[in-house]
Order: sequence, then structure tokens, then C-alpha cells
Amino acid sequence: MVRLALAMLVRDRSRWYGLVIALAFTAFILTQQPGTLLGVIARTTAMIDAMRDVDVWVMDPHVRYVDDLQPLPDGALHRVRGVAGVAWASPYFKGSARVRLADGRVETSELYAFDGATLVGAPTAIVTGTRAALRRPDAVLVDRLGAARLGAGVDGSARALVPGDVVELNDARAQIVGVVEAPPAFQSLPRLYTTWDRIRRFVPAERRMLSFVLVRVARGQDPAIVARAIEARTGLRARTAADFAGDTRRYFVRSSGVLLTFYVITAVAVGIGLFIAAQTFQNFVIENLRHYGALAAMGADQATMRRMVVAQAVVAGAHGTGLGVGGAALTTLASAGTETASRIEPWQVGATTVAMLVVCASVAAISLRRVRRLEPAAVFRS
Repeated sequence: MVRLALAMLVRDRSRWYGLVIALAFTAFILTQQPGTLLGVIARTTAMIDAMRDVDVWVMDPHVRYVDDLQPLPDGALHRVRGVAGVAWASPYFKGSARVRLADGRVETSELYAFDGATLVGAPTAIVTGTRAALRRPDAVLVDRLGAARLGAGVDGSARALVPGDVVELNDARAQIVGVVEAPPAFQSLPRLYTTWDRIRRFVPAERRMLSFVLVRVARGQDPAIVARAIEARTGLRARTAADFAGDTRRYFVRSSGVLLTFYVITAVAVGIGLFIAAQTFQNFVIENLRHYGALAAMGADQATMRRMVVAQAVVAGAHGTGLGVGGAALTTLASAGTETASRIEPWQVGATTVAMLVVCASVAAISLRRVRRLEPAAVFRS
């Protein structure tokens, strides 16, 4: 009887394709929308995640997340270096800068500065040029997407910036010596990178310029213990890389209106997808009530018809889930490395599968009520 149920399911190709497409759309939404949301959240900690050599981030006590910039005095660097368990500590600057281009345009960008001797915090994925060229007195790196954005003219026809191009930062000459591949960030501004010793030339000078102190703990030391030692010794806030990334994600999840809007959109899209799938399958069962009535008239019991409906729901759900999750995976691959990149974690696939099983089981249960109330003789009435 299960084979008969599956034959009923696929005999009308147009209805079968419509059912599978509706379920695939639901599975796609259940996977892709949360994946896009995770991609947005991941971009809030892109800078932290990219610095794999940094164990502890040291900052002003009032800093809550990575973009909450409250500069430290330069002396904080030496105080951190004197704490037991610290292998090395490097300065790091994060701020904004106005870039004047060769055609006279002025664009706002993000500017990062790192220790010129160790290059801790410098981007490692070089597209063109070399990091060694940073030794030049006016050298800066630019990220690939930022190079295209800064190079585009008013009409969008200009080429991207390349090594050798010259721009102005704070009325100081800055030469592009390399283009780098930087991880997508929450804000889509162009990003420029230079060394700590020339940062006061490229941004308006302030008494405090140090955004963070980047720390690598000595071999065998626990980063959490060293972080607490830094706090006790210096009075600054010290967080392990994992803890600081968690602080940043929680802040954006709680406070960002963009993410809140995305939550609502995701919930609405998922709800619509579930409704479409449920309604489509229920309509399929209703349209086949005459067949179930004929089977009941020929002696099929309720248990048999229950197995038939469940088998139809499981097979349709399996096809739809596979196509939907596959489509979401292809979308994720296509968006990799872009500002709209999403990410799919293994647990999302499991959650989508469970959700689709719940949907199919719920719809099958609702449809079975119609089947149970069906009068076998009704099929012979005209």
C-alpha cells in the first residue's frame, strides 16, 4: 500500500512538482535566512577572528565591543608588557580617515595601524603588492573591495586603486603599496592599513591614539588567567579573543536595529514558507480524498491509510528538504567573499531537517483527520 501511496503522490507530475517546490522553498528559507543572519553577525567580529595570533585584547575599561573605541594612553602598552605571562604586546589603532583621491573626491574610510616591526594585526592575504613594501615612509595597504570603491569615479567608470597610486590622508601623501583580501566587515567602508609609527601623520593627532593592545601569552600560559593578571596589574580591561568576540556579538544582537529588523524578516519569511508547505500538502490530500474513500470501501483500515499519508509526507518532505538545503548551500558558495556572504553551520542543516519533519508530521496529522472522517460510500455518490 505504501507503493500505491507513492504512485498517487507522483502520478500527477504538475502537482508533485508544485508540492516539492513548495517544500524546497520552505527548506531553503529555513536554511538560507538564518545563514544570512549568521553571516551578518560573523562580520561583527571579523577583525577579531582574523587575528589568530592574538590571545588577549586589552582596552579601556569602558569598551563594550570591538567598534566601541575609547583610546588608551601610550604608556598602557609598556604596562601590559610588564605583566607576567605576556610573551609580547603590540599596539593597534582603529579609526576613521578621510581619503582625498587624485580626482579631488573625498571618501570616508576605516584606517588601521599595527606594529611595523612585527606586523601583528596586519592583513595576510595579499592580492597584489607585498607587505614588505610597508617599510616605505608613506606606505598604506587597501582592501580589495575598498580599492574598487575608492577608484570608482562619479560615473563609476574609473579603475580600482592599484599599487603605485597616491592618495592623501590628513593632507599627507600616502602611497598604495598593496591590495589585500580582508574579511567582510559589518560596515562596508573601504579599509586602509599602515604602521603604528606613521599613524599621527595620517589622522588628526590626539593625545591618545592607542585603540587596543594585542597580547600573545607565553607558552603554557592560560590566556584567561593572563587576562585577569593584566586587569589586576594595569586597571585596564583584558579579554581573551573568544570572550571579546562573544561580547561583540551579544552587543550587536541586543542593540543593533539592523539585526532586529533582520530577525523580524527572517521570522516572517520562515512563517510564510511553513504556511505554504502546509497548505500545499493539505490540498494534495484533500484532492485525493476520493482515492482514499475507494480504498476504504474496498476494505483498507485506518492504520493502512495512516501509513500511506505519512509515507507521502516523508517522501515529499525528503525531496523538498534536499533541494532546499542544496539551494541554500549553492547560494552560500556563490556569496563567499562578498559583503553579503552567508554561512551555513552543520546544526542548521539538522535544525532544518527537524523543522521539515515537524511540518510534514503536523500536516499529515491534520490531513488524516479528513481521511478518518471520510465516508467510504461518499466516493460512489455523484
